[in-house]
Amino acid sequence: MAAPSIQPIESIPNPKDSPAKFDADAFAFTATELPRTIEQMNDLVAWLNENINVRQPVTKNDEASVIDADESGRYLRMSFEGAKTITVNPESITPQQHGAYWLINNIGAGDLSFVEGDGVTINNNVVVESASSVFLQRVSENVYDVVVVGGSFTADLTALENEIESRIVGPESAEDDQLVMFDGITGKQVKAGQTLTQVFNGWLVQLYNIFPRTVNTYADIATTPLAVGQIIKTKGHTVPGIGGLEFIGTSGSVVDNGGTKRNSATNGVYAKALINTPINPLMFGAVADGSTNDLLKIQSMFTAVSDGYREFDFLGKSYFLGSISVHEASKFRFVNINNLYISGNPTFSATNQFATQDIRYESIFEFVDCSNVYVECNGVSTIDETVPQPSGLICVNLINDTINCGNIEIKASLYGGVAALHSVNSWGISVKRTPERPTMRNIRAYLHADTVKYGTRLVGCGFDAYIVINSRKVTRSYFNVGCNNHIVEVNSTEQRLLTDVLIKSYRDNVRNINVTLNQIGSTSAEDAFSIEHDNLEQDTNISNITINANIFNKAVGAVGQVGAQYALGGPLQSSTTSGTKNIRINMNVDPSVSPCLKFPTTPASPSNIYVSSIFEPQNFTTNGFTIVKENCLSGSSSGSQPVRLSLSDFISSDGSALVNVYCTNDFSELIPVNRVAATYLLTFYKVSSGAGAIASSTLIQSSVVGVPPVISFSVSSGALIVSSDQSNPSARLSASATIIGTRFL
Repeated sequence: MAAPSIQPIESIPNPKDSPAKFDADAFAFTATELPRTIEQMNDLVAWLNENINVRQPVTKNDEASVIDADESGRYLRMSFEGAKTITVNPESITPQQHGAYWLINNIGAGDLSFVEGDGVTINNNVVVESASSVFLQRVSENVYDVVVVGGSFTADLTALENEIESRIVGPESAEDDQLVMFDGITGKQVKAGQTLTQVFNGWLVQLYNIFPRTVNTYADIATTPLAVGQIIKTKGHTVPGIGGLEFIGTSGSVVDNGGTKRNSATNGVYAKALINTPINPLMFGAVADGSTNDLLKIQSMFTAVSDGYREFDFLGKSYFLGSISVHEASKFRFVNINNLYISGNPTFSATNQFATQDIRYESIFEFVDCSNVYVECNGVSTIDETVPQPSGLICVNLINDTINCGNIEIKASLYGGVAALHSVNSWGISVKRTPERPTMRNIRAYLHADTVKYGTRLVGCGFDAYIVINSRKVTRSYFNVGCNNHIVEVNSTEQRLLTDVLIKSYRDNVRNINVTLNQIGSTSAEDAFSIEHDNLEQDTNISNITINANIFNKAVGAVGQVGAQYALGGPLQSSTTSGTKNIRINMNVDPSVSPCLKFPTTPASPSNIYVSSIFEPQNFTTNGFTIVKENCLSGSSSGSQPVRLSLSDFISSDGSALVNVYCTNDFSELIPVNRVAATYLLTFYKVSSGAGAIASSTLIQSSVVGVPPVISFSVSSGALIVSSDQSNPSARLSASATIIGTRFL
C-alpha cells in the first residue's frame, strides 16, 4: 500500500497508550517516500526503540514461573534450559481481566508444563515441547483454554535486531554518502553496499511481525500473507466500522466459520480471533436492523462453541430470522453444551408460515441436555390480537434426553406465538417415568407473554423450578404436566379461552407445587385453575399442591377444579383410583366472582382439601373430598351418597367431634318441605388400618320440618361417614365436623 510521508515525532501514535491504533502499514515507505532528512529517520528510529516495548517479549529464565496479570497480551519466552513449569494461580490470589491472553514460546531445552492452581481449570492442558508455542486465554473465572499455534513465533524483537545487525556496522565503516548514523544511541552506521531504503524497508518487514497489520474486512484475511504469531486486525466484518476483530496467525488450516477463524494467504497459517469480550453477531456479518435476514450469520456465530467460546452478546439489537414452517424445529440448537451465557436482550422476529390451526411451533433457542445456561430472548411477530395464537414461535425450548442436567436461567418475552418457555422429555408423556430416567433440574425463569397460547408449558422436564410469569391475553399462563417442585407466580390480565393455571398428570406423578395466581379481568368460561389427571390407567398421584388464588373481575366460570379424571383427552370420569391429596387452596376473590370450587370426580380413597375461607362447592357436592379449615372438616353430597370426612390428619386413637348436619330430601324446592338441621356430639375411635366405630352419638339440638331425614354416623376407610336415609336424586346432605378431642398428626 502507498503510505503517507513520515509524520513529525510528536504526532506519531504511541502504542503504549493505544496499541490497537498503531498500524505498521503506515510506515511502509518506498525509495521516493523516504523521510526528507536523515535526522527525521533517526528520530523515528530512536522513538521506536524507546516505545517498542509495548510488544517486547518477556523472557522468563526460571524453572518455575507464574502467569502474571500485568503480562496479559505479552509474548512470553520461556528460556530455562530444562524441564520447566508455569502456574496459573486462582483469581483469589491473582485477579485477571476478562479476555486476558498470553503468547507463550518455549525457546529453551526441555518441556514446559502448565500447573493448575487450586480451583483452576485449564482445558487442553498440553505439554509444550521445546521450540513450540501456545496461546493461553482466560475463558471465565478460573477457566482457561490452551491453543497450540505451532512452532516458534516470528513476532520476536530478536528477529528485528538480527535484521538491523545484518545491515549496519560500527563507525569504522565508511562509504561516501552511506556514512549515515542509523541510531544516535549506538553510533552504528549503514553497512557498505546497503541503501537507506534497504535498511528501512528491511527493518519494516520485521515490524509487521510486531505491530498488527490492518485489513478492511474479514474476507481480506484470505488474501493477506500471515506469519505464525503475527497480529492482524479487521476494520469490520463485511464493511469497515461494524464487527472488526483482532486475530493472531496460528499454525494449521481450518474451515472458515464466518467470523473467528479463517485461512490466510500463507499456506498452513490461519487467523484465529483474539476475543476479550463476548462474541456478538456483528463479528459474523449480521446487520441487526430487524428486517435483514440474519439467521445464517447468527448460526455461524454459534459454531464458535466448538472452539470453546461460551459467551455471546446480542448488543440489545433486533434480528430477523426469516420464516417458520417446520414443526418442532429450532433456529439455534445446542446439544450437551454447558456454561453458555447468551445476553444482550435481543429481539427476534420471524414470518409465521404455519397454515394449520393446531399447535405448531419453531423454537428460537433449543437446549438439549445442557447445564449452566443463561439466556435472554424476546420473540415478536405481527398478529391479530383478536385471534388466539395456535402456532408460531417459542422463545426457549428445553429438552431432556439422555443425561441429568440443569441450572438454567431464562429471561424471555413473547408477543404472538406459542410459549415464552417450553420443555419436553424425549421419551414422551405417554411413558411413565422410571428411576433411571434422567432429569433436568433447577430452572429459573422470568417470563412475559402477550397474546400467546401459553406463558409456559413444561411437559415432564424441568424440576425444581422458580418461575415468574407476567401474561396478557394468553389462553393459559402456567401449564405443568408431570413436573415436581415448582414455585410459581402468575400475574395474569385479560386471560381468555382456557384454564389459566393447569396442573396435570398423564403418566407421571406431580407433587410439591406452589402457585400464586393474581388474575384480573379473565373472560374465560373455564376455571381459573385446575388440578387434574388425564390417563386410562388411573394410577397417578397429585399431592402437596398449594394454590393462592387472588381473582378479580372474572366474567364466568368457577375459581378452580380439583381432582378431575379424564380418559386420555376423552370424557370426564365420575370416579377414579388416581389420588389427589394434601391440596391447599387460599382464595381471595372479589364479590363479583363466585368463590366456587368444583369436585367433578369421586376419589377411591378419602382426600383432604385445605382451605382458608368458606366457599360453596359447585352443584353442592364435594364428591368424596373433605374440606378442612383449621380443625374443621366439611363436605357435601347429593342423592343417596354419604358425606365422607377424612380423618387422615389424626393419629389413630379415640376422639370426639362436634358435627353440624343439614339434609333435605329435595333441594330443588325453594323452601324444602322435609328437612333437618342438627348438631351432634360424637365420640369415635380409629385404628391404623382406617377402620373404626362410633362409640356414642348425642343430639344436642335440631330443627326439623315435615318428615325429617334420618342421619347416621360411622367410621370406615379412614373417614367419618355421615349418611341419610334419602334416595331422591335431588336430596342434598352437608356436614361439618369440628374435632375437639383427638391427636393431630
